[in-house]
Amino acid sequence: RAKMDLKREKERREAAEIQAAETDKMVEMQAARHQRAVEKLQQDIATLKEAVRRAQEDKQTHAASESVELLEAHRQLEEMTAIIRRKDLCLKNAQSSLDEVRSTLDITEQEGAE
Repeated sequence: RAKMDLKREKERREAAEIQAAETDKMVEMQAARHQRAVEKLQQDIATLKEAVRRAQEDKQTHAASESVELLEAHRQLEEMTAIIRRKDLCLKNAQSSLDEVRSTLDITEQEGAE
């Protein structure tokens, strides 16, 4: 009977070892799957970070471009303002000259009438 008990105990140990080996293998497979999932998530995170970085660069480039366009528009506005001032000054000079001519004509007409 003791031999039978030893034999059964040995069989139970072997079955337990087989079960433990199978469990270890299953755990290793799950760990490998989880590791691949983690690596995939890390890749996705890196891809998203790169997309965000590019979007920020694009936004900065767009803002810089708009800034350059605004500076150019401001420069053109200043040029046009300067042109308008010059033309206004010319117009005032022409008006002044015209007033002098009229004044001279008025004096000449008065002298001619006398």
